[in-house]
This record gives sequence, structure tokens and C-alpha cells, in this order.
Amino acid sequence: MGLTKIISSGACRASAAKSGKNAGNHLLLQVFGACFATVLFASPDSAEAAQYRLDYKASHSIYGDIGTYSNLVETDGGTTTVTTTLDIKVSILGIVAYRRSAHRVETWMGDRLVHFQGTSHLNGKTIELIGAAQGDAFVITAPNGKVSAPASIRVANPWTTNYLNGDTILLPDDGAIRKARLTDSGETSVTIQGRDIRAREYDIGLIGTAKRYQVWFDAANVPVMFRLFDFDGICTFSLNGPKPPDVLFADRARNPQPGGP
Repeated sequence: MGLTKIISSGACRASAAKSGKNAGNHLLLQVFGACFATVLFASPDSAEAAQYRLDYKASHSIYGDIGTYSNLVETDGGTTTVTTTLDIKVSILGIVAYRRSAHRVETWMGDRLVHFQGTSHLNGKTIELIGAAQGDAFVITAPNGKVSAPASIRVANPWTTNYLNGDTILLPDDGAIRKARLTDSGETSVTIQGRDIRAREYDIGLIGTAKRYQVWFDAANVPVMFRLFDFDGICTFSLNGPKPPDVLFADRARNPQPGGP
């Protein structure tokens, strides 16, 4: 689950030039998934292949609209491939203070993560992660070395309610492994694109840290909104509307993603 660390409130009171310089030192967006994102998809047990994508608008409690997040889920028999794209930019008085983009691919066999590949760009710095199932473990190779995690590991990207079944989380921006505590907060109502939607709220806290997340699944188990909390702000990802498969494939033909499936 990537999190948001955005410019401290003190930086906002400085001059435009100074704010732009200091912001890069205080900004860190890890979308657990980042970033959390989502998708509507056919059951992995289905014999037919299926594809779907849902797009999200990202907004910050201090800086307003800051970018987009999307998940594409492609299911073929027992194999599910989840492709995540993130594009975040924060500007202060016309100066770009923070920029993050990411492209990640998860491959699942049933309920087990068998492969992960992700590339993140943060203010000009690139981080690449590769992970693969090995025996009864999942091994992640990051810039600082290899880390072994339980085979039941989940990625911080709530594209399915199965994500809620595990207690070990891979943060896809830096490869960190964290234990998580889940709380079912019950049914509530959230506003998406001007409409009130009944949804079930879940709170996820990272044990040993002050970071936490919220995610709301509607009656069809689609995550319609997710939220990331950190000491310098709240980042909310709201469903911006689905793209049907024919539009999706037209988009991919026009704008192919390097390293995509």
C-alpha cells in the first residue's frame, strides 16, 4: 500500500521559489497500489477471458487535484493480470514541486501472487522492483537487495476483496514489506461523482507505523474509493468512471505501455 507524504504545511507558507525547492525534500507519494485502486473483473475461475479497467481521480487535502490512477484487470482461466498506472504531479504557484509516475504488473494464479514487476519514477529517480513466487515464499528484488515474504503476501492495491484476506503487504513503490491490521468499519455512504453510494468501509493500519488506509467497496465488491493517511495530508482516490474493453484496447493500441502485458 503506497502512502502519501506531501509537503508539510510549513513549506506552504514560504515563498514560491523556496516552496518549490523544499517540496521535493518533503514529498513522497507511495500509492499502495500507492496506491489503492480498483477494477471490476470476471472471476479467476471463469473459463472465458475477460478484461476491465476503472480509472480514479486523485486529490489531496491541501493541494487539490493531483493526478490519476488506473487498474486494468485481465482474467484468463485461473490467471489474473493486474496492470496499474499512476501519474501524480503537485505544483505550487506554477512550480512543479513533486512528480511521481509508475507502471506495475501483478500476475496471480488463483489467490496467489506469482509475479510482480514495477517501475516508479519519483522526481527523476527510478526504482525498479521484481518479485516471484519461490516455493513457500515470495521473493522481491529491490535496489537494496532481496527480501523474502510469505506466499500469502498481498500488494497494496485493492482491486479485489481477496486483498483483505492477508496480513502481509507489499508496498509497490519501494518494495517494503509490512504487517497490516484490518478493521471492518461496517456499511456507510460515500459520494462519488455527485452520487451517494452505499459501501462497506475497511480500515487498514500498518503495524509499527502511523500510516493507515481506508477503502470502500460497493455492493458489487468494486472499490469505489480509497484513502491514504500520512502526517502531512490525506490523499483520496475516487472512481472516475469505467472504460469498457473496446475503448480500453483502442487506448492501448494508440498508447502502448512499455513493459506492459
